[in-house]
Amino acid sequence: MSAATGGNVDDPFTPADAPLRITAKGQEIPDWTADGEKVVGTLNDSPVSSTAFPQTGGTRGWGSAGVVLRVQNKNSGKVLGIDGMSTADSALVVQFSDVGTADHKWRLLDVGNGRVKLRNENSGKVLGIDGMSTADSAQVVQFDDNGTRDHLWELLDNGDGWFRLRNVNSGKVLAVDRMSTADSARVVQFDDNGTEDHLWRVIPDGIVKIQNLNSTKVLAVDRMSTEDSARVVQFSDVGTADHRWQFVPDADGCFRIRNMNSGKVLGVDHMSTADSAIVVQFADTGTADHQWRLRASTGGLWRVQNKNSGKVLAVDGMSLEDSAQVVQFSDSGTPDHLWRFLPA
Repeated sequence: MSAATGGNVDDPFTPADAPLRITAKGQEIPDWTADGEKVVGTLNDSPVSSTAFPQTGGTRGWGSAGVVLRVQNKNSGKVLGIDGMSTADSALVVQFSDVGTADHKWRLLDVGNGRVKLRNENSGKVLGIDGMSTADSAQVVQFDDNGTRDHLWELLDNGDGWFRLRNVNSGKVLAVDRMSTADSARVVQFDDNGTEDHLWRVIPDGIVKIQNLNSTKVLAVDRMSTEDSARVVQFSDVGTADHRWQFVPDADGCFRIRNMNSGKVLGVDHMSTADSAIVVQFADTGTADHQWRLRASTGGLWRVQNKNSGKVLAVDGMSLEDSAQVVQFSDSGTPDHLWRFLPA
């Protein structure tokens, strides 16, 4: 760092005439890229790792760790896993029946600028491409998070609860070799040509909280009610049981979203398809308004879309207040339509 004096004290606000200049060396940190709202993604708690500026002695990456997820292929119904549950660098990524092993569990690490890394819970390694290849059918592997571009992915929303995972380095998307539906089939990258093996969805593992981007409040049930048609609201994250939800996967990319306090599922009052219809909880009777799709956004955020109405989960009037009513609304892009998952 260096300091210099001079300039013009009578015009101190023009950069060229500043009477005091402080110059410091800096270095770009890739994980500090901003999203479309000019906001840097949430960062991990320290100690984090960095070999550049600022130097640290920790081992965690800068990007924030999301909740544990399973990543399911639309074509096969299998989930993303690691061959033989290996914890080694360059171990093959495969698909496998969803049997609950730790290698089937992943976290999306938001690194800003619409990009994520996928970290395996069993190994701590991240999803990458063997040899940083840019070729079709190159093997997808796990590897230490050493900062290479093949570890960066973008989620491309397909509009129906499924998405494609595009590799930043190659421009290819995550696929299953030869569209196989078999256990242990290799996961590869391939040109985005529209086949169903290129489509994936996340299944939140276990119990989560659902936080609104605009208000930072979490999804809750008014007064912790266990009754049918009780209003669903947003509330400060005070840890009550009505703030805890479970995603129950259904067909066609849909979920039922079950409240752990009441056992009821998220629905829309009287199955309305109108804007601003109130969201409620109700006994799980199988109606279409009880089914929701996760629509991928950027920065680890999701829109939650109702199958019956096509509307997305929102907060009435974009309110920031506790107990504000949660509603459905046309997907107009306001920040109250965006949600993130937090560990419960």
